[in-house]
Amino acid sequence: MTTARDVPDRRQILVGVEAVGDSVAAIDWAAREAAARHAPLTLVHTWDWGSVPLMSAQYGYGEKQAIEQEGGRILARAKEHALAAGAFDVHVVRRRGYAPDVLLDMTADAALLVVGSRHASTIARGVFGSVSTAVVSEAMCPVVVLSGPPGAREARPQVVAGVSCEPHDQDVLAFAFDYANRNQLPLRTVFCWQSTFGSLSLPPPDVAKLRLSETLAGWRAQYSDVETHLVVRRGHPIDILVASSASQALVVVGRHAPHLRFGALLGSTSLGVVHHATCPVAVIPPTVVAREPGLVREAVGEPAGASS
Repeated sequence: MTTARDVPDRRQILVGVEAVGDSVAAIDWAAREAAARHAPLTLVHTWDWGSVPLMSAQYGYGEKQAIEQEGGRILARAKEHALAAGAFDVHVVRRRGYAPDVLLDMTADAALLVVGSRHASTIARGVFGSVSTAVVSEAMCPVVVLSGPPGAREARPQVVAGVSCEPHDQDVLAFAFDYANRNQLPLRTVFCWQSTFGSLSLPPPDVAKLRLSETLAGWRAQYSDVETHLVVRRGHPIDILVASSASQALVVVGRHAPHLRFGALLGSTSLGVVHHATCPVAVIPPTVVAREPGLVREAVGEPAGASS
């Protein structure tokens, strides 16, 4: 039977590029991931005319030309940096438009989108400040937000996956196990337990630990080389996952799925984790069909990936 590991997803990896100095972390992370997946890397830079005067004005025309030329220079430097960071098949896209709209449109044909979240300059914040929030909420592929640097390799950081013991966890776990396996990292799966959540009664810790073990059983068998830790913690998911992000390699969470019983408990916290975590965060969008380990996602024409 064909499995997710037999059919790697080698569609393009996208990375949003601002000024290169503001995007170095995102370019580095995306370049390493593209090299590990043997996938093409596409660097995307956008601009919008905004308050620049109309083309009919000589000043406006010159200003717009300068903006376009600077975009070309930014992408040229970004491509050099990506190649130096390990990517081998690098493309550039320079497009006029609002950055979130451009990137979201491109996620339909991408395996992954990588964006930064903190920006050094006022101009960058003005143009790109809402990018991470917008793309995390609506992207059609997983999004990695460089909310902070990954932990040092010598400290053996972990991949942290937030799960809710429901079928939609399968895509979150697919992404987390695959990343941990390729990077030879331990995986810590975290179920955030509370006595009550509004009118919803959740299982006690021992039952939750059993459910977590059952949820992971197929993945642990498939990825037997991945050192896996099961963690059940009482408290709010944002607090626990943000605390768990310190010095780790990656936190993986699912996007909001309100129709699922436990989706509101975990899914609604993804933006909170993105904004407050201190390591990179992968946000996995929901898919129509929940899958078991090893099944290829035929509905959308791609190998088994990660979603919630």
